Amino acid sequence: MADEQKAEPKAPPSQGVSQFVITATPPEIMITAGVSRMVPHTNGTMTRAVEWLVTLAISPIAAKQLADALTDTIQRYEKHFGKIPVDPDFKLLPARSDGPPRQQRELK
Repeated sequence: MADEQKAEPKAPPSQGVSQFVITATPPEIMITAGVSRMVPHTNGTMTRAVEWLVTLAISPIAAKQLADALTDTIQRYEKHFGKIPVDPDFKLLPARSDGPPRQQRELK
């Protein structure tokens, strides 16, 4: 009998993101991720636009585990590489009438 080799699972494609919108409903928390780009206009001006790439819907328990894992990873990162500067344009946007606050960087 010939040796059978199991194919290794392929990793999903990697995509850098720079923008997030986080919303929640009782059963799940949605994290929408995108990338901002400068878009030229015919009149010579530039506008920042966000291309939304993916929305993750996760349970509140998984979101809490993710938050804890990110906190731990950031602490270890800063111990090794130094303090991460805070983005002065980041702000917690006010709650919408249909849900809790959203987190997003304000685009200028």
